[in-house]
Amino acid sequence: MGDKNMEYFILEDVKSGKISDVISDKKTNDRDIQLKSVLGDLTEDEQLVLNFRNLYESLSKETLKNDEINWNIRQILHKFNLVGLDKEKMAKLINNEKEHILFEVSNSIEYYESILRIKNFNKLPIRYKYSISSKVIISNSESSENNFKEAKNKVKNGKK
Repeated sequence: MGDKNMEYFILEDVKSGKISDVISDKKTNDRDIQLKSVLGDLTEDEQLVLNFRNLYESLSKETLKNDEINWNIRQILHKFNLVGLDKEKMAKLINNEKEHILFEVSNSIEYYESILRIKNFNKLPIRYKYSISSKVIISNSESSENNFKEAKNKVKNGKK
């Protein structure tokens, strides 16, 4: 009767349309964000997301020169455009991409604070490096740990 433990996938057509519509929607979304920002019409959550996006973009431009993680940065910037200023969606994105966002861009207090205002992490996550035969823990630097704790305290105490 076959293997009952085989995996299967159910695919759904979530949205369909013309590519030109998607491009147009993206441009409209970017303009709407800029307009709301200039007019001061952003909610507090939208402002937090925008602050994080701007900080990420400015810090990652320095990293782009290294060209090593260029692909990750381009993918994240693309995902930012899809997420917009939705705090819940941005929190999910940060969680899904935490290896890159937390460890490959910056370890400054300001950067960690902007992340923690959107997505709460109890502590700086443990990183692993995998090979065919092993799993090795990558230690976080002392400065990263200290900066993360200080940013966490600032967020906890409501300081900006």
